[in-house]
Amino acid sequence: MLDPPQPPPRVFTRPTRVGLELRVDGTLASLLRPDRVTAGPVWDAMAAPLLALPPGRPRQMLMLGVGGGSVARLAKALVPSVHIVGVEWDQEVLEVARRDFGLDALGMELVVADAFHFLEGDDRVFDVVVEDLFGGSLGSLHKPDWLLDRYSLLWQRVAPGGLLISNTVHENQKLTRILKHGPGTLLRIAVRYHLNHVLALGPDALRAATLRRTVRQHPILAPSLPGFSLRTLRA
Repeated sequence: MLDPPQPPPRVFTRPTRVGLELRVDGTLASLLRPDRVTAGPVWDAMAAPLLALPPGRPRQMLMLGVGGGSVARLAKALVPSVHIVGVEWDQEVLEVARRDFGLDALGMELVVADAFHFLEGDDRVFDVVVEDLFGGSLGSLHKPDWLLDRYSLLWQRVAPGGLLISNTVHENQKLTRILKHGPGTLLRIAVRYHLNHVLALGPDALRAATLRRTVRQHPILAPSLPGFSLRTLRA
């Protein structure tokens, strides 16, 4: 009698022509390219708003949802001195990211915890808070149930003059309405050929024309700019 087929692993890496992919529940969670620090349009769009901060910032950065560290790796390249606190609930993801993506080499402060419990229990403020929280599998990605009702927990952790960055797919419109009640300039970066929209709330330099010019002049992120469509939603 043949053994029943084994289900595919939840978390695994696989090489592709562009780099090493980290797959979680069927979705592409991170990409590691052998020849560059940028990872692709979605992760690059999440890092681009960092250029709206003045020199010397960010000093402290909180990442909710670490994955393989694609955004953290790029943030370190943009601001080598930044201290990153990464919160990831999935221990299996961290184990694979450490083994195959060299996560420990980034020098992050890694916390294995649910993001909601972390935000309720840790009162630190950060120059940048990056929210990249999703649940579900391919085709059914969604934000955690608590997030849209308690999003103020995130901007309460942002220092004055800092940034809040969120990666969205299906909740883009709902989250846009929520962030319009937050302080500062609200920017949307649509990612070409992807469903993702990156929302950023922060200083005046987030205006689309200003950030577009800044990215165009940056040696690391300039090649990524054609994959972005930037729009100021509130100044």
